[in-house]
Amino acid sequence: MRIVFITILCIVSCFGAFGQNIYNIAYNTNGPTGDYLFKQDHNGDIVYQEIIHSSYSPDTLRGLAREFLYSIEKKYKADVSNRFEGVTKVACDVELPVGVKYIDAGYAGTWAKAASTVSFNLVIDIRPGKYRYTLSDFETDRWRIPGEGRDKGQSNVIHRQRVNSLRKELASAPKKNQEEIRLMIEKEEVSYKKEYEAVMNFIEGLKSFAVIDDFDNLESELLSDSDSASTTQANQSSPNSSNTSPAKVTESSIIIPQRQPSNFFYPPLKR
Repeated sequence: MRIVFITILCIVSCFGAFGQNIYNIAYNTNGPTGDYLFKQDHNGDIVYQEIIHSSYSPDTLRGLAREFLYSIEKKYKADVSNRFEGVTKVACDVELPVGVKYIDAGYAGTWAKAASTVSFNLVIDIRPGKYRYTLSDFETDRWRIPGEGRDKGQSNVIHRQRVNSLRKELASAPKKNQEEIRLMIEKEEVSYKKEYEAVMNFIEGLKSFAVIDDFDNLESELLSDSDSASTTQANQSSPNSSNTSPAKVTESSIIIPQRQPSNFFYPPLKR
């Protein structure tokens, strides 16, 4: 009877080296990583944090934070979930819709959905006279593309993985299909920029939500501007007036305070 010994050799050092690089291999699909819009810390995580000083009490700041979250839900169709509110903290998960993708459903008609979304965790820590916002755990969800491109993932990683996947497709695609793939690569770049801009505008809103409009002053300013414009127009239309040029009321004549940027999100992507 013959005995056959099979020896299996495991090269631990090589396996260890592969394990160290698997994070890069996961998204470095036939191409370089390129430049990132979302800044990363030394661990590769996307985190935005800043302390904002305010003269308001913690109770008022907590209420203004709730109003801010309510406004982005209603005005910008953002999804705010997993809310938590304590004595010194307001926290939630936020998903921002970015752009519009139109889908032809045949006899059912055409319907629209977000071209992509970017989600993150928001924590607002509140102290007397100040608050600190922290945004972390960024994820992107985009429409499906052919090839190896994934739909969901960490915002910087998923973008580069998808772009490199499309470039890989382009390298082996028939000439008749190359223009279509180039357009898809352009859309990837545009989506990435719009997701970044949407988050930056969200942060601007976070920085400025601790503002309370004074409606009494606002009303008096509007009435004052209106009376002033009427008086000026009457004087200029009078035959005794030395100035015969018509009265003009410019947009800068009426200033309305803004609670946050007027547009977090951006025009729809082209079909």
